[in-house]
Amino acid sequence: MLQRKVSSVSLLCAWCALLLVACTTNEPPPLPQGEQTVTGVLFPAPLSRIRRGTHLLTQEGETLFYVESARVNLRSLEQKRLELKGTLEYNTNPHDLPVLIAQEALVMEEEQKHWEYPTIGIDFSLPAAWRSIEDPARSEVRLYAADATEASVLINRTEGTVELLDHPFPVVVDGIQAERQVDETSGSELVRILWGTVGENPMYIHLLFAPKDEDPQAEKSVWFALLNNMMISRKDTQTEGQSTSSAPTGSGSAVGMPCGGTAGVLCPQGQFCDITDLQENIGICRRSTGAGQKGVR
Repeated sequence: MLQRKVSSVSLLCAWCALLLVACTTNEPPPLPQGEQTVTGVLFPAPLSRIRRGTHLLTQEGETLFYVESARVNLRSLEQKRLELKGTLEYNTNPHDLPVLIAQEALVMEEEQKHWEYPTIGIDFSLPAAWRSIEDPARSEVRLYAADATEASVLINRTEGTVELLDHPFPVVVDGIQAERQVDETSGSELVRILWGTVGENPMYIHLLFAPKDEDPQAEKSVWFALLNNMMISRKDTQTEGQSTSSAPTGSGSAVGMPCGGTAGVLCPQGQFCDITDLQENIGICRRSTGAGQKGVR
């Protein structure tokens, strides 16, 4: 079989041009023949009883093809940049995007991008396809998976004593003992790290993970990698009699802690969730000063 290696963008442009011509004749455009080699990022496709293709191959936000395979475990390759080899076939609807029948898959070395946020005191690396957006006024950073419109991870730094988490277990981030809480129902996680103190007030870094995909394995792998590679620049000052390397043990207000979101994180008694992002329903805990406060409890 004649092997061909073509540009994924060129192949998509050729297909679109043929599709425009075919629309005038109601005939499906001819497909490139022989083995094709294409590159892109693989995502699960919406379930369909009619349409072919379990996955989508995308490049720079544009969908190239549907993909299916009896030889390659595509599910284990989701959200990875791949080089796929296979042949193209018509979809159930010939005018829909064609289906690449993958015979081989090569994981391309995933490019990492380094992010630094000195205002919060953290730096970390993420897959280059992910985005990181900072809100300095709130000492907050949001991390978005490739092509996602909702953040999978929210990071912020807050001041004040906090209440104990429900059933936390210890975790170490950059050599610092922290607390981790997992919601088995939603798959969300909350990690809290004692960053340092300002005067007598302790300051914490919170990391809230709220997966958005129905199958969040790819997001979880990035989340665990984030906890492993995150570097924390800590305050040198510390509360009298309390080492900055110990996990939080006191009780108090939890003011500024992330809340809401798909994880449904609640604020402690006497506080409300002041929603700062209506689209994602994410906010921060604030002290209640009386009736009529906005937000959710």
